Amino acid sequence: MIKNLFIFIFALLPFMVFAADSPSGFSGAFQSLIDLGTDMMNFVTEGVPNFFHRLTAWAFEAMIYVKFLLYVESVKFSWQVAKVIISDLSISSTVMNSLSGLSPTVKAVVADTRLIDAFNVILNARITAMVMRFI
Repeated sequence: MIKNLFIFIFALLPFMVFAADSPSGFSGAFQSLIDLGTDMMNFVTEGVPNFFHRLTAWAFEAMIYVKFLLYVESVKFSWQVAKVIISDLSISSTVMNSLSGLSPTVKAVVADTRLIDAFNVILNARITAMVMRFI
């Protein structure tokens, strides 16, 4: 009982000193004590959960950023491997050799419409996608 009284007195002592300096007296000191309790309660009920929400959001943003960077690097790596596969299979030279047997008019149409470039782009994309499936 006496121990609780001493704790109560020492807990209120700073507010009583503050009350002597404030124009509102003891009511101002008790209002400051209530405000302190409210601030502590807001810290526990709002501040801590908000901190964990922000921390979780930051962690997810960091993981998404790292995953995106890894994805970009895997695409670059896949493209390098696909270029090696295309050059090893010499598909472009095979297509060019087959086009040499066509008539000049058909070759001009193929060159004007840039069908060979379109074929190379599609071929590169397909081989890169195939390499990415293996990775």
